Amino acid sequence: MLKEVYRVLKPDGYLYVSTVIKKRYGIWVYYEKGKRFKLDPTHVREYRSEREFLNLLKENVFEVIEYRSEGVRYPIMDLIVRFLIKLGALKSYSDFYYKHEVLRKLRKIKIPIIGYKIIGVVTRRI
Repeated sequence: MLKEVYRVLKPDGYLYVSTVIKKRYGIWVYYEKGKRFKLDPTHVREYRSEREFLNLLKENVFEVIEYRSEGVRYPIMDLIVRFLIKLGALKSYSDFYYKHEVLRKLRKIKIPIIGYKIIGVVTRRI
């Protein structure tokens, strides 16, 4: 992907890119309707450290201007809603949150996902 971005980006053009950094002990579980729980299927590739991702950018001739990483936090209410959907008590997230304003506000309470970070990087094509 970075080679293609480099090709289409003008010289001295800027790129903002973000990804997930996952430590070895990081686990996140998804439930697919009609299937069992499984590990996160949404990530094509997971990086083990900020350094690994930043080096990948540098190897592809991007200058790192600035980056920031922070822990991933997930709304605890979404875990409850997922469970209620699995039980058949709810049809969807939207049914739940649109009907309950107080619960929608409680969605702001988030728990840290251990072993996961998000890194956002501003780079420039050299």
